[in-house]
Amino acid sequence: MRGMPLVFLGLLGLACLLNAVGTRADSHCCMTDGTDYYQDPPEKITRRFALYRQIGVDMLRVEIAWRDLEGAGEGRWDDRSRRPYLDAVRRSGFPVKMIVGTLMGPPHWFLDAHPDARIINQDGGYSRNTLSPWYPGLHRLLDEKATQEFKYLKRIGLPGQIQYVVADCGPAGEAIYPALWTLGPGFTQETFWCYDRNAQADFRRAMRAKYRTVRAANAAWKTDFPDWDAVAVPKPGTRPGAFWGDVLTWYRDSKRALVVWQIKNFQAHVRRYLGGRAKVLVYVPGSDIRDAEWADAVHTGYGDNSVRLMADSRWLMETAARMGCTLQYTGAENRAEVEHLRRVLDESGMRGVPMWGENAGFLGAAQDPLALADIIVKNRLWGLDYTHSHFLFGPDHITPNAIVPQLQKAYATIRARNLRKRTG
Repeated sequence: MRGMPLVFLGLLGLACLLNAVGTRADSHCCMTDGTDYYQDPPEKITRRFALYRQIGVDMLRVEIAWRDLEGAGEGRWDDRSRRPYLDAVRRSGFPVKMIVGTLMGPPHWFLDAHPDARIINQDGGYSRNTLSPWYPGLHRLLDEKATQEFKYLKRIGLPGQIQYVVADCGPAGEAIYPALWTLGPGFTQETFWCYDRNAQADFRRAMRAKYRTVRAANAAWKTDFPDWDAVAVPKPGTRPGAFWGDVLTWYRDSKRALVVWQIKNFQAHVRRYLGGRAKVLVYVPGSDIRDAEWADAVHTGYGDNSVRLMADSRWLMETAARMGCTLQYTGAENRAEVEHLRRVLDESGMRGVPMWGENAGFLGAAQDPLALADIIVKNRLWGLDYTHSHFLFGPDHITPNAIVPQLQKAYATIRARNLRKRTG
């Protein structure tokens, strides 16, 4: 705390007052540690948590993933990389927003042993951070790994603190196809991800169900495929019009079906292992596909980044809300997009559906917490989930920098808004 600006120290009293009047059900100020911080000594983690409480944090977002617990090989479950941090979270008493990674967290050994599980893009590359929606047995696999992880959370005594569980719907938990920021070296642009063998087979199956005969499909597409075995997902830009429109619709609907299944699966696990106390939370991607973008993609046979990622936000919000989920928008620094999504919620009869705001995980989105708070308050979002804590500290992971007092003010602004709402 030495050398901390006076405004930071002066706000501690207000933060404590606002924390005192809140309850666990009223958490609106969440902090997400980067997973590299999980490896700190327990005493350093405890000191950091104490600082979080002082600046107004009332919830932690915590992550476990399949690869973290079974990373060394099939059946070799080992929690040493996560247990000290999780024990510190339990001792802290903080309410928790828990990421349970299954689809987003396949271990490398699994992808090496099961190449059919790889999701392949138009250039033949594959992601190590998600699985193909068309992989046979995917549902069984995801259910099995989720079961192991939920049992683990119950065994270490965290269920009583868990308020939300993030439904893992894709890379980094989001209901999108692999994005550049989820990929490693060698990827330089956003691409389409529907070119693995199982995807091609599923596309043919879907088109047979729609058109019945290849002759009918050829008539609609203006193509000359001799039989169904010759039909394949084309490369972007090569088949504009009706054919590409069918590809995009199938690509979108494949993601939709997986999202619905995952939400139901997570809800079942929450009931079974967390006593049904937690709410399932669904991430809303940073950009929503507008109708004009979709029409242009069909016309050109391609599609912009939102289409390639299939950021299907309007459908996602409506579906998740109908299924009883809480929402979390993952690009809260984007004021115009937040305003757009706020209008969608209001005009679709979802005015009262809670949606958190989360800044994207880069410094430009994290360095102005007061702007984030302004967006949260003016657009009636539930609260701020700050991503990530490494923007707040020096290399030692504990010495606060100049962003910390600004984040404290931001949290105080959000909590004051909620206090006014409660007191009328």
